[in-house]
Amino acid sequence: MKAWHFSTTIFLALVSVNTAARAAETLRFNENLPHSSFEKIKSYSSNSLDKNIQDFEIGKADLNNDGLDEFIARPKNCQKTPTCEFYVLAETPGAIVSLGRFEGQHVALGSEYRHGVRNLLVFYNGANDFDYHLYTWHPEISAYRKSGS
Repeated sequence: MKAWHFSTTIFLALVSVNTAARAAETLRFNENLPHSSFEKIKSYSSNSLDKNIQDFEIGKADLNNDGLDEFIARPKNCQKTPTCEFYVLAETPGAIVSLGRFEGQHVALGSEYRHGVRNLLVFYNGANDFDYHLYTWHPEISAYRKSGS
């Protein structure tokens, strides 16, 4: 009886560790943005990306726990293509700055942080939730980069 209890405890502990490593939060797109943020993102998308803001869906999340939202933008037709570009953006008092760009099918907010900034999980296969790349914050370039790159 004690051996069974010990084995069950070890199994449950391993499952818990494995699940925690993959824990992620879905990013919701098309939430209302503050007017000033919308206008800055509109200007950035037009000037830096040569794209119209109307072509994007935008999600917001506080990636570094400073009380201010950062933004992740993707093309509206993203669900109809194998992969799409995602842009991670931050608002400064005068403008929008890029915090990274990557391609994938969808993105989720990781449960872990690197250098005080939340990790991002970029998925490549809608049918396989293990097919993702981890993007982490790299302070030396002030941007997200694929982990291990």
